[in-house]
Amino acid sequence: MTGTADRSELLGIDLNLLVSLRVLLQERSVSRAAQRLGIGQPAMSTQLGRLRRHFADELLTRAGNTYMLTPLATQLLGRVEEAVTGVRLAFSAEPSFDAAVSRRDFRLAMSDHSLAVLGSALCALVEERAPRVRLRIEPTHEGFLGTPKQIHSSVDAVVLPQGYVDELPHLLLYTDDPVLLVGSDNHAVGARTSLRELAEQPWVVTYDWPSSPAIHQLRSQGMEPRVRAVVESFTALPYLIAGTGNVAVIYRRLADRLPLAPGVRVLPWPCRAEPVLETVWWHPMHDTDPGHQWLRSMFVDAASIVEATPRPSDEPHQHRQ
Repeated sequence: MTGTADRSELLGIDLNLLVSLRVLLQERSVSRAAQRLGIGQPAMSTQLGRLRRHFADELLTRAGNTYMLTPLATQLLGRVEEAVTGVRLAFSAEPSFDAAVSRRDFRLAMSDHSLAVLGSALCALVEERAPRVRLRIEPTHEGFLGTPKQIHSSVDAVVLPQGYVDELPHLLLYTDDPVLLVGSDNHAVGARTSLRELAEQPWVVTYDWPSSPAIHQLRSQGMEPRVRAVVESFTALPYLIAGTGNVAVIYRRLADRLPLAPGVRVLPWPCRAEPVLETVWWHPMHDTDPGHQWLRSMFVDAASIVEATPRPSDEPHQHRQ
């Protein structure tokens, strides 16, 4: 009886619709979903019609020139992400993992900060040890902050400092230190600055600033940054500092790798700097996967290369005038 019941649960369900549902809910547009899946818009509309009949719900409702998710569609969004990931994992499962011959794709989420610091070493190791393995790397975003397990389940690994994510398996990769970016012609900030001076300056911050360990350090000292602009990219920060009165926090390893524009100074952190702990996180469902265990070892080995790189002194200096 159990086997018959299990079989009947999937009878009549086209699992390809799961992929269509996921993309439709993410894009909230039939035309964009069709483009993303590489099919015609009429075919995509047909898929949406089948999904609407299955769920007895509109899923997408028009609001002016855009579409909104219905309450049921909003509820489905996280479930569908986990379901697609589960199907992908089920059909890519291997009893063992041979890096030398595997053609597996690994999906990673990394900021441009972690890519600049870790990406070269990671890609070099994968190229050497697993020439047929492919890394698909997407940018981190606000959805990865906190404990959104349904988001983390959509990728194999996420690289974020400790302080952003809780309750997920993780490995410490390397430590880093915050420093300040200041315009060379910003005479309100000297070679060394104080929290009082910085409290009066306008700040440019990245999207993650409410959870940033460096910002938490400033707040613990009673200083709240006066935010003028918020950007998605760490590597864009120098271009919003040069020629302005803005200041920004960046991390030493990234500052040493950036081709900083003329007119930007790197200054020491104004208070006792707690190290930033760059970490790789993953969903618990990957714990025992041999391929994922190999992937984690690649992160650890790449981080060892980063940690072995000599670090410059903390003296204030001008980058490439």
